[in-house]
Amino acid sequence: MYFPRYSLNQKHHPTYRRKGYGRAVIKKSIEHAKTHDCYRIMLLSNSKRVGAHKFYEQLGFNRNRKIGFTLRI
Repeated sequence: MYFPRYSLNQKHHPTYRRKGYGRAVIKKSIEHAKTHDCYRIMLLSNSKRVGAHKFYEQLGFNRNRKIGFTLRI
């Protein structure tokens, strides 16, 4: 079982989209992870969020065929 060191749940209100805030937060998160010896960032996204997927790919994330599971408690 893997327990991540950090977790970030990012979602922006439509008013604030396409202004660079999300890109800035993710880039800062990547920078922070690198300085804290993290070797991988895992990102989960709803399969219907095609626009978000393009955004993540622009930031260097690669698609994979793994399936994520969550449990709301």
